Formats: sequence, C-alpha cells, structure tokens
Amino acid sequence: MAVQNYQTLKRYIIYDDCYWLKDSPKLTLVCLLKSVHDLSDATLHLKDLWADEEFVQKGLHIGIIGVELNEENIFIIDKDVGFLVIEPDVLISVTTIVSSMFCERKTVFNERMRQGFDNLATLEGIIGHEMLGRGMCLKPEMRTRRSLQSIAWNVIHNSSIMTKAYGLGINAQELARVANSLIVYVLTFLHDRCDGSLGRRQAWKITRVVDIEDSIWNPTYGLKGKLDATVEIESSAGEKFVAPLEFKVGKMDPTNHVGKPDHVAQVQLYFLLMSERYKSNITNGLLYYLKPDTLVESKYERKFLQPLIVARNRIVTSQKILNGEFINLPRAIMNPRICENCEHRLTCSLLIRTRLVESLDEYRNTTEEYLKKGLNHLSKKELEFLKAWFVVITLETELLEKKSNVKTLWTVPEHEREKTGRCITNMGFNSAMDYHTHGYEGVLVSFSRVSLAPEIDFDKLEIQPQDFVVVSTAKDICLTYAFVESICQPSIILRMERVNSQFTANPDSRTIPLMTIDKVQSSSATNAHFGYLQALMADNHSASRLRKYIILREAPLYPSISADSVLAHGPLKKYRRKQREVIVMAIRTDSYLFVQGMTEDVKLNTIVGLISFLMSMKKTVLLATYSGTALDNILMACFNENLSNFIRIGEPKIRNFALLQRSDKTKVSTVENVDQLTTLFDETPIIGTTLMSLKHEVFRVRKFDYLIADEASQVLTTAMFGAMLITQKHVIIGNPEQHPFHSMSTTKAMNVDDNIFTMLATEKNTVIFPSEPSGKI
Repeated sequence: MAVQNYQTLKRYIIYDDCYWLKDSPKLTLVCLLKSVHDLSDATLHLKDLWADEEFVQKGLHIGIIGVELNEENIFIIDKDVGFLVIEPDVLISVTTIVSSMFCERKTVFNERMRQGFDNLATLEGIIGHEMLGRGMCLKPEMRTRRSLQSIAWNVIHNSSIMTKAYGLGINAQELARVANSLIVYVLTFLHDRCDGSLGRRQAWKITRVVDIEDSIWNPTYGLKGKLDATVEIESSAGEKFVAPLEFKVGKMDPTNHVGKPDHVAQVQLYFLLMSERYKSNITNGLLYYLKPDTLVESKYERKFLQPLIVARNRIVTSQKILNGEFINLPRAIMNPRICENCEHRLTCSLLIRTRLVESLDEYRNTTEEYLKKGLNHLSKKELEFLKAWFVVITLETELLEKKSNVKTLWTVPEHEREKTGRCITNMGFNSAMDYHTHGYEGVLVSFSRVSLAPEIDFDKLEIQPQDFVVVSTAKDICLTYAFVESICQPSIILRMERVNSQFTANPDSRTIPLMTIDKVQSSSATNAHFGYLQALMADNHSASRLRKYIILREAPLYPSISADSVLAHGPLKKYRRKQREVIVMAIRTDSYLFVQGMTEDVKLNTIVGLISFLMSMKKTVLLATYSGTALDNILMACFNENLSNFIRIGEPKIRNFALLQRSDKTKVSTVENVDQLTTLFDETPIIGTTLMSLKHEVFRVRKFDYLIADEASQVLTTAMFGAMLITQKHVIIGNPEQHPFHSMSTTKAMNVDDNIFTMLATEKNTVIFPSEPSGKI
C-alpha cells in the first residue's frame, strides 16, 4: 500500500466503449484511456472482481493506484495488485460504503435523500462516543469515577443531546440513566486500555492520543471520514505506530474476537485515509466494543479492501444522475421483512412501479409485488405527480452538483482559489479559547495572516460571518469544518468543535503550519426536497389531506363566520382594509390562503398583525421563510410589537441580541434538563424556521394550527410540503413576479408548475394587495 499524492495521481478518462479481451485465459475488461494531465493514451486491463462492465463505462474519470504501465503501455489491475477509483473527486464517506454491504440501493438513497431522525440506540452511541473522547483527553490521574460522572452530566446537558432526547420523548431521569450506565464501561476502557500497559490478550498498548474525531478527505481513493480517535500504539517488541481507534457502544458477542464485518471494513478503509494524512503506511488499527469490553486488533488486508473500493465505485456510479434519472441504480435487497420498515420504501416502490429503473420482467417474486403495494394508497394522478417531481428534484440536484466548488480544494491551487474571494491563504494559528455563549459550545480559534503575505483583499472577499468553511493545509485537505465568527484584518476567528492537533507546529519543526480557509458550497440542499416529497406521499391522514389540495386540486372552503366571533379576539379597525381581509380569510379558511402583491413594510405589518390576532385566539404558529434574513426581519418586527414569545430555529443571520436570545440554542442553554426543555418547546406558541430546516426535533414532535410562509413564490413547490404537513391551515405569502431561488429550467423540462402560486393560487383563494404607499397597522 503506497502512500499517494493526490496532486500527482495517475488520472485518466475512459474515452471509448470498454470491451472484453478475446482469447484471454482470465476474463479481462479492456478500457481505452486518455490522461487528464498530458492527453497521452494508455490501456487498462481489469481482471477478477474489478472487471465489471456494468459500472466501468465510457466517459468516466478514473484514478489508478499502486500499479505502473508495463512495456506495452498497459495498466493491469487484478486481485493481487492495484486499485481502480472511479470519479475520485466524488468523496464517499466510509460509513456509507460499509452500509452498502447491507443494501446498495438504500445506501444510494441515503446519500441523496436521507431525512430521518435519530433513534435511542443512536443517541446512546453519541453519548458513549462523547464520554470516551472526553475521557481519553484527561490526564491518567484524573480518570476517576467522579471525573466520569462530571463528564456524563455535562454530556447529557449539552444542548444537542437534550434536543435529541426531547425528540425521542426521553425525560431527564431516563437520559441520566443512559449516561450513567456507560460510566463503568468507559472507566474500564480508560484504565485497562489507555494506561500504557499491554493489558489482557493484547499485542499492543495505547501510549498517546494523537487526535479525537480526526476529519479526513482523501481524493486519491475518493473517500472521506471522521475517525473516533487517532492513537499512538506500541507493540510488545517496542515498535510504535499511529493507528485508528474506532468505538462501538452497542453490545457484541464477547466470544467474537474478530469484530463485525462492517465494523472491520470501516477500520480497513481508515487505513487508506490515514496513510496519506500521516505520510506513512498505516497497517494496524483497533476496534473497541464498549459492551462487553472487547478490543479487536485489525491489520491491513488487501483482500478486504478490494471489495470495499469496488463497492465505493458502485455507489459513485449508482448515484450518478443524468437528465433527471438515476442511470445505474443497483438492485434492492428485496427482503419483505426489511423493506417494510425502510424509510425509502416509497421511492423504491416508485422506481419499480414506474419502470424508471428496470423492467418488471426482472422482478417476478412476492417481494416485488409487496414493494409495489407500497404505492397502492396513491391514485394514478398522485403517482404521476410523484414521478414528475422526483425527476424535477433530481434535475435540481444535477445542477447544484455542477456548481459545487468542493473539488476545487484539491484540483485548483490555493493561490488561484484565493482570487475568487472564497478562499484565504497563508493563515497561521494564533490562539484558541473555549466558547459557551448563546447555546453554542466549542472553541473560538483565531488565525492571523503571516507577516510576509499580502493583506486580505476585503473588496473581493466573499467569506462572511456565519459562513461554513473548511480548514486545510497545502498537503492535508479538510483538517476540520468550522463557521466564521468574525473577520478583521489581518485575522479571522472560526467557531469549531475542538482544536485540531495540526494547527500548531510540530515540536521537531520550527515552522508554523500555514492554513487555507475555503468557503464551500454543498450540493446536498435538495435532500430536504426529496424528504418532503416522500412525506407528502406517505400513507397517513396528514399527507392524504394535503394531497387533496396539492395534487387533486380540491378547492379550499371559506365558511362564513360572524363578526362577533372575530371581534371577540380584538378590534379590526386598526388594520387597513386588505389587512383585515387577510385576517378574516385566514380565520375562515379550512386549508390555505394566498396573499400577494405587498410591499416589504406592508408585508411585515400584515404578518405581525395576523400573528398578533392568532395569539389572541390562543393559536400556535409556524413562521417559515426560504431565507434566514427574511425570517429574522419578521421576527424582529414581532419583537418590536411585543410578540416576543417565540423561538428562532437555527442561528440568526442578523446579529441582533433579541434574536440571539430567542434562538433555539440559547433557549436550550437556559434550561436545566430535558424536562424543562420539553416544556419550553411544547408551550412556545410561535416557532420560526427556514423552509429547508425542518430537521430540528421540534418538528418531529409538534403540530401547529397555522403556517405563515413568506417567499413562497420563489421556491420550488416541494420546499413547502414539509411545513404544510405539520400545520392545519396555511397562509402563503409571496410575489410571483419575484426572481426564484431555483432554476426554472427544471420545472419547464417536466412541464410542472414553477411554484405553489402558479400551481394553486386563484382569484377566489388569494388576497391581492394593490400597488399603494406603505402604512402602519
């Protein structure tokens, strides 16, 4: 296993159709290549498990590792030598690859559209990992039961942990029981495995913790991962090595001394990741099962890694999108018991039912019929809607991936990236301090421009506070993720979970490591659209009710109400005529109401007036916008009108003290336990969020009387579904004349409505404001 440099990696494009070599003693797939560096020609012979024409195809970019051209200008990759990496610039996570051992199709869907929440086992794993990581950072003499009890208390009072517990319906006593039950196991690990002794049945001892949660991106093998711990181990012969240490909190058979296959596979892939990060061949790793204190030693084995890299290649080609379709989706596991509880059963059924993937002739068994039944609750019109919007979202994903700048971190030199304004180079570590404010926990890390480098050009800089960035060096991509806290010449302050060990100079070196900070644009924004579409098509009352309006176009009703019933909740005279109409129609509707044509200040006044009236009626409100700034403007207007009992989900885009005090993180930091948190989230009448941020646990638990959605005419229709599914009545605000946030080419390609206004708004269900000067309510 040779350490590769991604900047000099052998990269080629398959420029012609692959074919099978005739009269060969071993089945051989031949690929004709052209170098992406110098356009030179070469030939690739793939044998054994690498010879798979279903996934090795014309037009793919490939990386070749561990093999050289022979005298005939041929690369030969087989079971004994070499690795083939398809589309190495697409980084697939280690956990994704090992999950494909279970069901390849589910793995692809998880990459594209996963929207699920954590379960109890996952929460226990998160708590256990955090306790182990913090415990390993303690000095040996501090690894006591009292210290672990303190760590456990701090972990379960972390805002993120309490919020997850709230979503699962776990009370404070139950959460404490989960953490306290792990203390004895963590202490056993720290005392028996981390005290520098060999311990029982061990050929190695852990002598030093190198890093915790080491994040590594590796475009040589097309991998990325976050290691639980990187440790220095010493053999009984006195040899020292850097090794990955992977924790597993769940129970395991104590007689199993080799580890579960998917867990062993995870460690094997970490060998590849770490070999480049630490510039040496990493061939030893540790897999630790907390229950029941089982340490498994793992060694590098090519026979394990070959099928894993092949699996990685299959995932890359399987999730490839062309013209709105998954062009090479793998078969499903086709197990009725397992498929029944799969979160992607609906999508899987759709692809089989509509023949978007394979002919029904290929599936003549009870499982296929069972999967198709997963759509039996949908009418033909609903099924056509599902298919059309599935393709639209897939097309949007395709466009976003073309705009993503992630791969420029290793394909474009840093000085060239800096010219775009999305990168800052030549930054040296300055200082770090713990950060506990407004509910956010971590460290604030300051980097300063080195003295010989030119000043940061703020006129061109596109990096702003709250932006998501990646910190790298010239040799190591993505040492960590961070958010920008502030920028002030010549320094930048980042907020992150912990300080990476590579920020500071090596004791053997007098030079300061230079960091590069890149603002990255993710291509995963459409995951929420897929999730909302699946939720709309679910077989439950809320989804069925919403489909009647969205797809079957059942008109909303506006039953008459008496003036007294309205005036009982407050006078209407202080509102303007059209604003009064909005309030009355919002009360009357049995489903939805559109509002359009308002100027910005009139819109703010109208929304605040409507919310004020709904609060007097003891109604609950979900306030949602597409952009964070629009949400903050509305919430600030509410605050200024004494409507201050709200929670803002996510960090405000506008740095306003009142908003920060009412962000979910800050609110969580004011409670003492998850019981108080439950009361806080369940009893706050107004929750504000962006339309694409419904992953918060409050939306797993709560339903709302009203949705007030702004910027609705500028977003894809599917962006509305998530919020509409958890609300009873919907007041949808926008202006169809405004420029959309998405590409209109995708909706035109499928001949579907560009936004929810064009889909549903009519003269009868819309209040249209005329062009008029603004005024106060």
